[in-house]
Amino acid sequence: MTTDRLSSDEPPGLVVLSVATGEKRQLTQPPQAQNDGNPAVSPDGRKLAFVRVVSVGRPQLLVLSLTEECRPASGARHLDVPKS
Repeated sequence: MTTDRLSSDEPPGLVVLSVATGEKRQLTQPPQAQNDGNPAVSPDGRKLAFVRVVSVGRPQLLVLSLTEECRPASGARHLDVPKS
């Protein structure tokens, strides 16, 4: 899993990259002028946490449920992070 875009007119999102074939499959599609990165997958492979940069200095933490085939099972949801 890495940050990439499938076309030059799309913002960077998260993709699954097949080591065997080189095929890229899009997991997240951020709105224009935003981008997704810093993916972390849960030990069971069913949750993906990532950072969506909304604007400079405004990151959001999101979680996406995944199927066994590493496809989105539902829409990403925001995680509320307590302010320190």
